[in-house]
Amino acid sequence: MATHSWYGLRTKSRFEKAAAASLAYKGYQYYLPTYRSRRRWSDRMTEVQAPLFPGYVFCRFDVSQRLPILVIPGIVSVVGIGREPASIPDEEIAAIETVLRSGLNAEPWPYLPEGQRVRVDKRGLICPRASGSASTKARLTGLRELWSRARKAHGAWLSR
Repeated sequence: MATHSWYGLRTKSRFEKAAAASLAYKGYQYYLPTYRSRRRWSDRMTEVQAPLFPGYVFCRFDVSQRLPILVIPGIVSVVGIGREPASIPDEEIAAIETVLRSGLNAEPWPYLPEGQRVRVDKRGLICPRASGSASTKARLTGLRELWSRARKAHGAWLSR
């Protein structure tokens, strides 16, 4: 049996964990990348796990059989181009996993628009303040595809 492709699922605001739990309960392979964030409450500071892509969960499934996924509470739609779902290459999911396993800080950041000048440091991380180069464009291609698919208004920024 061939493995199914990864797809991005848009969720209601703050429903990422609930949607992921429902996907797991129904037997789907999901991926919800998270990062550690310090939050201030009225009486203390606390550390929480927050979604790296707010409003999205990744899931591996047969796109022709997506109705059982779309009826899960909290899931709004499958990310795609027009009405056609857009698959996410395994390499892009693996790249996110690699960065998160590296121990480097990762957190959501506003969308990186096409043409914005960036610098990729020696570890392969994107820095917004410097200019780009031909080698930078090659490294950004896969990331830009994933970030753009996730949503024009969101993306992930990898920081130190």
